[in-house]
Amino acid sequence: MQSLEQLHLSAETQAVLQEAIALTGAPDLFSYLLEVGVRDARQLCRQARRGERERYGALPTSKLVGMKVPEAGHERYRRAVYTLMQWNKTHGPLEQWSITTLSIQKLVGGRKEAINTYLEAYHEEIAEHHRKLDIKPSYNRKAEPITEMITIAEEPTAFPWGKAVALQEDRVSMAGDDVHAT
Repeated sequence: MQSLEQLHLSAETQAVLQEAIALTGAPDLFSYLLEVGVRDARQLCRQARRGERERYGALPTSKLVGMKVPEAGHERYRRAVYTLMQWNKTHGPLEQWSITTLSIQKLVGGRKEAINTYLEAYHEEIAEHHRKLDIKPSYNRKAEPITEMITIAEEPTAFPWGKAVALQEDRVSMAGDDVHAT
């Protein structure tokens, strides 16, 4: 393993690296570089995932429906949950819908397992929405199908985060990460 002196670095670069190694408590240069590299790699991966969410958040709903990648499904489910919550807030008990795997699947499609995973991730927010509006699972037993009452908007700008993406496409962070807050 090479030492800092063997790398033929400038005195300033050597001093900065020595100070950083000492501050982190790393035993040697390799351990320090590995620690910093992993941290940097994690940040790059987070930014890439955020960028993927933004990219799918900017697509029309009809394009998302035909896509089989998990990120497109996540965006469809997010739009369905948001639309259902908005609908429920503006309609009475006879027209309200419980947010379930089947209601989302009927609105935007998707595999039950993927929808269940999404719903589990947002369980508390959805449960709070149901509790606040006193929505019961039995509300979904209606003569009229959900697709005849509720339509998911086509344009991404119909959603709060879609507006943010459309207006600020070059931003790395996505406004509206907490889209399920009521």
